[in-house]
Amino acid sequence: MGLLVKSLPQEEAAEAARQKFTELAREMKLPARLREVGVSYGDMAVMAQHTMEERLIRNNIRPIQDVAEVLDILEAAW
Repeated sequence: MGLLVKSLPQEEAAEAARQKFTELAREMKLPARLREVGVSYGDMAVMAQHTMEERLIRNNIRPIQDVAEVLDILEAAW
């Protein structure tokens, strides 16, 4: 991606990478929101429940405790 972050503190490097990724996605005209790919707001509760039933949810780097946490993430992405 042409991004030099080795000398930056971790948080600054992460923010620089996030900004670069956002820029790249915009240039590629990729959808940024769930609603842009046809997800309706009313579907998110079911999506959150299904997510909690996935066995790989336990491998998430940030522990997810319940459906409400997944729903918060989905709503932020909607």
